[in-house]
Amino acid sequence: MPLLFDPVTNIVKSITINEDIPKAVVSQTQNEFRGMKIRHRQGTFGKIDHELSRAAALLEYVARELKGIRIPLKVLAKAACVSEKKFKNFHLHVGNFRRQNGNV
Repeated sequence: MPLLFDPVTNIVKSITINEDIPKAVVSQTQNEFRGMKIRHRQGTFGKIDHELSRAAALLEYVARELKGIRIPLKVLAKAACVSEKKFKNFHLHVGNFRRQNGNV
């Protein structure tokens, strides 16, 4: 039986940091990920925009806001399969979108 593709869970499983990421953070990230798909249907955040990058960027914001967990962008970029420089720029675009749409 095939499993459904969940980019947030894939990112959480592929990163290694000193702290465990709580289920509440994963759940909130999944909710924001679904909401972003609805609010930003036809648009894109740049050349590296794909589901893994969006999930990684959202996970960093949600983990920091809810639990104060700092996840290095280098680790997230590696999990999303993009360069750190490109991911850093993408991360800023996602953050600006969240601020403009009242998620922060």
